[in-house]
Amino acid sequence: MATLDDSDLKGLDADALKLAEMGYKQDLARKYTVLSVLGVGFSLTNSWFGISAALVTGINSGGPVLIIYGIILIALVSVCVGISLSELASAYPNSGESLNTRSIYVSDMLTFVTFKPWHVFVGYQIVNISAFFLNCYGRTLPLLGHISLWTSLVSFFIILVTVPAKAPTHQHAKFVFANFVNNTGWSQNGIAFIVGLINTNWAFACLDCATHLSEEIHNPEKMIPIAIMGTVAIGFVTAWTFSIAMFFSMTNVDDLSATSTGVPILALFYQALGSKGGAVALEALIMATGVFCLVSSHTWQSRLCWSFARDRGIPFSSYFAVVDRRTGVPIRAHFMSCVIVAIVGCLYLGSTTALNR
Repeated sequence: MATLDDSDLKGLDADALKLAEMGYKQDLARKYTVLSVLGVGFSLTNSWFGISAALVTGINSGGPVLIIYGIILIALVSVCVGISLSELASAYPNSGESLNTRSIYVSDMLTFVTFKPWHVFVGYQIVNISAFFLNCYGRTLPLLGHISLWTSLVSFFIILVTVPAKAPTHQHAKFVFANFVNNTGWSQNGIAFIVGLINTNWAFACLDCATHLSEEIHNPEKMIPIAIMGTVAIGFVTAWTFSIAMFFSMTNVDDLSATSTGVPILALFYQALGSKGGAVALEALIMATGVFCLVSSHTWQSRLCWSFARDRGIPFSSYFAVVDRRTGVPIRAHFMSCVIVAIVGCLYLGSTTALNR
């Protein structure tokens, strides 16, 4: 944390003065708008994408009942979390106000072809490197936030309309709102429901993302809470309506659990459309959403690492706490974060189970 004297405070605007009161200098440019911060925050949380990517857990640990009512339950919890984060962000509007750690989840988006481990590994590293370079230019990051948000929402809308419209038959309401599936091995349905909640919980993860952009937006005391609660609201609406539409459109839940692709949502697309090409096209929309989710994740993790370094929370803090003046981003912290992600990806060559833990 830097020590500021009176000469450092001259000519500072209200946001920089507020930051100075907490002992920090204004190192990052305030180039974000509330919509672009919302774009980064929602793109990382991406609730409907989270439901689709981790559907296998919910299908086997509660089925439609788990997903439909679990989303409502976790959304209510997320409102409480969002309010708490908003209060902290309003009182302490800096990039490190809610430092935390987060596990990395990687889901294999397999299609109707067989991938060898090294294929997935190479694809993983290509996307990681691409996300690194996309986050190296501070001026373009707000635009990427907008693109990420609209990519997610447009993909959601296309899938929401296409799947129910093309499905040959539709399930009755009892199946969607009252059908419980327990393939966990636990005899108690309550335990199976609790285990399955990881699916809906993951769909509302990383609500703190917007707080780490507090030093890159004007009036963060007001704008960051708007972005946080907006993420929860959009997340609930998209995830809940997406889940209802998908469950009404599926024809055989057992086939989804036993699909050879390992990706139930892809099997569901095939059930509804009856076309491998159509199913892969819709899956491509989900993968595009996932790529932008990763780009937002790199934005988030670079600020998280940088704010840790600024507070001397990691080794070689003085080196990683530097903001590059040419790019306008904490490039050293960003690079270190990406290297760690690349190293974690190497686990896939040895064990997919280890990687997903």
